[in-house]
Amino acid sequence: MVKVSRKELSDALSFVGKAVQSRTTLPVLSCVKMTYSGDLVLESTNLSSSLWRVVQNPDEVMGEAWSTAVPYDKLKSVVGVDAGKEVELSLKGDVLTVVIGKQKAQIKCLPADEFPLIARDGFESVCFMDADRLKGCVDRVAYAAVTSKENQRLNAVYFDGLNSTLTLVARDQIVGMAMIDTLVAPTVAFEALIPLQSIPLLSALDGMVEIALKDGQISFATSETKITCQLVGEKYYEYRKYIPAKFVTTLTGQQSGIKQSLQVVSAFSKDDNNVCVLETRDGKVFVSSRGTEYGGSDSVVDCEIEGNDDFKYLLNAAHLIDVMGKASAHYTMSVANVSSGMAVVTSQPFDGWTAIFAFMNQK
Repeated sequence: MVKVSRKELSDALSFVGKAVQSRTTLPVLSCVKMTYSGDLVLESTNLSSSLWRVVQNPDEVMGEAWSTAVPYDKLKSVVGVDAGKEVELSLKGDVLTVVIGKQKAQIKCLPADEFPLIARDGFESVCFMDADRLKGCVDRVAYAAVTSKENQRLNAVYFDGLNSTLTLVARDQIVGMAMIDTLVAPTVAFEALIPLQSIPLLSALDGMVEIALKDGQISFATSETKITCQLVGEKYYEYRKYIPAKFVTTLTGQQSGIKQSLQVVSAFSKDDNNVCVLETRDGKVFVSSRGTEYGGSDSVVDCEIEGNDDFKYLLNAAHLIDVMGKASAHYTMSVANVSSGMAVVTSQPFDGWTAIFAFMNQK
């Protein structure tokens, strides 16, 4: 028998549950592998990503080691009952007995050897990064990736550790792109292309994270948690070539102002293929819709103009809202020449983040 904190076990189940499949032709994939051998370890996998969490120093009553594959939904429901602060776990044959206070449940399990083998050892460390920094950087670029899995290279976030600092990049098919310099130096030069579906798993990390690689896999590990996932085995685009070198106009302003204008305009631009207009009139910058049967919107954007002060561009309102939502309180938008149809947005003061988007065809 093993006694553990109900809260710690519940937290561990919430974490590993992110990779559990509720609908699968392989029943064992709807299970969590539970192993006791001094510490209590929980594992889950969807075959492309695997999660591992240790519940350290349980109060062991009997020290016999055991392992089993427990149906996740049953165990999660039982442990979720607030009937006591401790959970008693014991395995006999293929039945896991779970006792919380006066509540007792017996869960029929699958053999542990049916659970897919998950490699946790042999990874080469390439980088160390604070979890909050990692999650913040990923969040500011992942929006730019393609959500369709048809193009695996674009349905991913690229970790570029080939230079002095690690850069994260994502882009779509119309040359919309976001990149951020994490300001973290790799311990070993590396690159990794992580599937977009695995990115949300990183939200559960806390503390200092060790990033490591092994045989087409990447791991993100702390002292009590480990996430591993399969990498996309394709070469990433030469993304830096899409950054314009020269600009004709630069706008500088507050993120909140232009974002609010875009949100109002988007209510009408949805009826016009998300088209909005960014233009100057009488020395001021406006964001407007082109007008639909439901009306329209025309808002002044409070910003400073440098360079060409006479322009009119068509933009995808939804795309630019996504971009501005990741900028900090102040931004600059630098517009390349009209023929390139490109603009670059950065936060001010510059914090390593850059977003690039394309104008729409003038029609």
